Amino acid sequence: MRYSAVCWASALLARAAFAGAEPAPSPELAEILRRMASTRGVETAFEERKELSLLAAPLETRGVIYFVPPDRFARFTSSPGFSALVVTGDAVHLREGPDGEEIDLSGNRVARVFVENFVALWSGDRERLEALYRPEFRGTRAA
Repeated sequence: MRYSAVCWASALLARAAFAGAEPAPSPELAEILRRMASTRGVETAFEERKELSLLAAPLETRGVIYFVPPDRFARFTSSPGFSALVVTGDAVHLREGPDGEEIDLSGNRVARVFVENFVALWSGDRERLEALYRPEFRGTRAA
């Protein structure tokens, strides 16, 4: 899948998945999910910005996300420091720092929910997304 298509689809799917609006049948959403479901894998750079009241400045994170269907997912951050979240099936492992100890989060409910959300999103699993959220498509491809 091309990088720009991945970014476009990811942004729309994330917005749809977390919108909390009533579900609406949409050919655009169906097309995005079909494309996500048909991919053999995804590799894309990401930038994340969190604004927290406890911090004087926003926390900015950069890295790379990999997804290999049906259930292999990895998120590596390179800035502000190294971390690795690697998921293979039911196993979830986190490492903070290049020499940090690996932590098994497989039994951690919060980690599992985070992972299940991303796997459902990246695999284009509409049924699973609808079980978790009320996805909806708003806007146009041009926008």
